[in-house]
Amino acid sequence: MNKEFEYLKSALNLCVLKSKDTNRISSIACSLSGKYYVSGKIASDTKLLDISSEQGALALSTQQNDFKVYKIITLIENSEQELLTSPLIIKILIDHSIRTGISIEYKVINLKNEIIFEAKDVKNIFSFYSPQFVKLSRIKKARFKNNKIILKSKKIWEYPRLLKQYATEGIERNFPTYDSASGYGAAIITKNNSLYFSGQYSGFSDNTGLHAEMTVILRSLMEKNYEITHLGLISTKYLDFLCNMCGCCRQFLYEISNRFNLDINIFCFAKDNDNYNQYKINNYLIDNWTSKKW
Repeated sequence: MNKEFEYLKSALNLCVLKSKDTNRISSIACSLSGKYYVSGKIASDTKLLDISSEQGALALSTQQNDFKVYKIITLIENSEQELLTSPLIIKILIDHSIRTGISIEYKVINLKNEIIFEAKDVKNIFSFYSPQFVKLSRIKKARFKNNKIILKSKKIWEYPRLLKQYATEGIERNFPTYDSASGYGAAIITKNNSLYFSGQYSGFSDNTGLHAEMTVILRSLMEKNYEITHLGLISTKYLDFLCNMCGCCRQFLYEISNRFNLDINIFCFAKDNDNYNQYKINNYLIDNWTSKKW
């Protein structure tokens, strides 16, 4: 627990919060593989696009093909200001557990390392919530695979090809609600030549999912690799037509761009041909809702 507590305290610095938000929250996902995944909370201007630290940690594990999370521990910096057991977070944890077939223990602690909430199995918290058990077939044979590479050289003319290649690989990292679900994949390149790729983290409710663009940006943010320069998006739903970002992802990307003063090049690909469109976020989200710096 001491090692986990130290990870959690360090992860408080990974939070991306609005200027008036002083309550940092971090979570660690512990896997049977022996690996840990830590995330801070990511806040949105709209609040509807917030990424909780618990879901962030789970998404990081699935994007690296590690589905064996058995424990989530959350550290709340100011426990008096935060709803300790958000029903939405509990639902996300339950939904994750029933897809992997692994029970998840959940703890919430404070800065004194005192347990202020604990459940041995999240599925037992809400007796009235018992969705149909759907274990994903990919879970059984899954093995850890990093979703980050370091580009050997900065050849910008190759970026469209690389973004499409790894966004396509990102589709294989999605965490759907059933095996035959459509897949989305996204890839980003950062100023220091890091390339990340991810798929969507779906939820049984529309408000509990994270789209591929959000999960891949999450991965970069949790390494404090903020200088994102390029993003590519692709989907199995759009074979001959361009896959465009939805409205919420445009808003999320704009807020991140605004927060870190980025000018991201966005590439929207068709899966089965060479067509793509390129945008800047200010052209892609005209008259954006966020109007000031964080």
